[in-house]
Amino acid sequence: TPGATYQVSYAFAPRPNTPASDNRVEMRWGGVVENDTGNVAGGGGPIAWTTINDTVIATTTTTRIQFTDMGTANSLGSFVDDFTLVKISCTPTP
Repeated sequence: TPGATYQVSYAFAPRPNTPASDNRVEMRWGGVVENDTGNVAGGGGPIAWTTINDTVIATTTTTRIQFTDMGTANSLGSFVDDFTLVKISCTPTP
C-alpha cells in the first residue's frame, strides 16, 4: 500500500568457520539499500543467528525486497531465514 509503513524482520548468520569476507548480506527495499550486515566472521561453534529489524515505507503498489550476499564469490554465502513483513501503519485515503 503506497504510504504505508512496514516492519521488516529477518535472521542473519555467518556460516561457521568462515572468514568475515565470506559473510555479508545486503537488504534492499525498492532498490534502495536499507540494511547491510557488514562483514561478520563465522565462529567455530553452532550457527549464531542475529535478528535484524527495519522499518520501511512503500512508495508504490508493488515493492521489491531483495537480499544479496555481498561476501566473497565462492559459493558459500551467508544464511538468511525467518523473514517477515508486517504492515504497521497506513495513510488513510481522503
